[in-house]
Amino acid sequence: MAKVIFTGAKVSKFKCPSEKGQAFMWDSTTKGLGLRATPSGKPSYVFQALYQGKDVRLTIGSPDSWALPQAQEKARELQRNIDEGKDPRDLKRDALAAQVQSDALNKAGNLTVQEVWTVYIEQRRSYWGPLHYQDHINKTKTGGLPSAKRGDKRLTTAGPLATFMPLPLKDLDQATIEAWAVK
Repeated sequence: MAKVIFTGAKVSKFKCPSEKGQAFMWDSTTKGLGLRATPSGKPSYVFQALYQGKDVRLTIGSPDSWALPQAQEKARELQRNIDEGKDPRDLKRDALAAQVQSDALNKAGNLTVQEVWTVYIEQRRSYWGPLHYQDHINKTKTGGLPSAKRGDKRLTTAGPLATFMPLPLKDLDQATIEAWAVK
């Protein structure tokens, strides 16, 4: 299809003919920017260019989510990457991997010592006898509960590791452990 100057009206009216699997409309003002439509789906902005002699096509996003000026700027950014010798597919893949890693680190940073401790003792349980396992449970009990012994009016004492259990794992550092050991 010939190149046209993209406008909001042209983008919103673009449809794929039912006899075709997909159709493209290309912007004459922004190198590599196109609009791809399928008979059953919504259209998407795409970027297409040559990188090392081969066609590269990336989806930018839906016109519902990307205003035309934003899509044009994204296409120019992708073209600049190619001009600098960078494969935009690799950059996108690396950015997604970095985001996944960042999300995992954030999730791990929000875990409490109790959550990690619970996983640890459950994974090790099959290697331990019942008393050894119970020792690990007792080390983390909070205390302050009525004694389970008949007639004993005293409250239970906290296990030595109980103070760590509510802490976010990221806050369990050397200074915290040393302060606990002194106490």
